[in-house]
Amino acid sequence: MTRIQKRTTKVQLTSKGPGPEYWKLQKRYRTKTIESDKQQCEALAIAVELSGFRKRSQDMNDYLAVLLATIKSYQDQTIYLEEWMQLVRECPLRRIYTDDYYKLAKKMAATLTARAKRSCDAQEYLVVLTDIIKSYEDIYHPQQLLPDDQQLSKLLSYYRGPLGKPTRVRGVRISAITKVLAGTRKLTSVELEEISKLFTISAKAFQPRET
Repeated sequence: MTRIQKRTTKVQLTSKGPGPEYWKLQKRYRTKTIESDKQQCEALAIAVELSGFRKRSQDMNDYLAVLLATIKSYQDQTIYLEEWMQLVRECPLRRIYTDDYYKLAKKMAATLTARAKRSCDAQEYLVVLTDIIKSYEDIYHPQQLLPDDQQLSKLLSYYRGPLGKPTRVRGVRISAITKVLAGTRKLTSVELEEISKLFTISAKAFQPRET
């Protein structure tokens, strides 16, 4: 979950500074950072009460300005968090294993990138989602094909199934995998086919086999 950073809003008070009535109001309710809906309700009650006065002193106006700015800061944070959670519900931030989820992630990233303006949480979400997409593309859609030992090593490191890293691949001996990872030999066409099935990866992600 995203971390909410406290935002503070500066309000210009009178040149003489706050007077005794301002500090009297501060004792009643301090204009501190609001951290819960309950505190927001308490602050709103005070703001509504002060706004109901037909005549307000300068101290009351100064206090009300600071209080309203504090309330707005909390509301802005709440809106950002709600947007983050909405984005996560539409496209969860998790490792990509299927082509369907890859397409969903790419579509979400394109939508957010196309926005002229993005909130802080939308931007943070986009950064994380972009990293997830890049990690997947580096293995499943590589721009440069790597030798079998490097590609298989990256694939084994990336893959996390319900039982963790697979120790056996049907149709491929463990000794063969060990030799491939050591760089002493390459995968055969049959072994590559079995690995492609297990990891749902195209054989085109590996260097072509010699005929």
